[in-house]
Amino acid sequence: MSQQKETERVRSPNTIIRGLERLLESYTVRTQADHLLREPVETVQTVGFSVEYLKRQKLGIVERLIARKASQ
Repeated sequence: MSQQKETERVRSPNTIIRGLERLLESYTVRTQADHLLREPVETVQTVGFSVEYLKRQKLGIVERLIARKASQ
């Protein structure tokens, strides 16, 4: 079985913070290639991993997850 551990900056569930993220994203993408509005858990599930652990921290903008996919 393969396992993936990630810590990512993600879109905040707080509408005020999400608005700030939208304002900053064009700058952070250009200068740091950092997308503030991503949702990696959706991508992980789409490619066939099952999420075993998911925790959001720091006003919902940092997400930690552990996902597994059976080896084929």
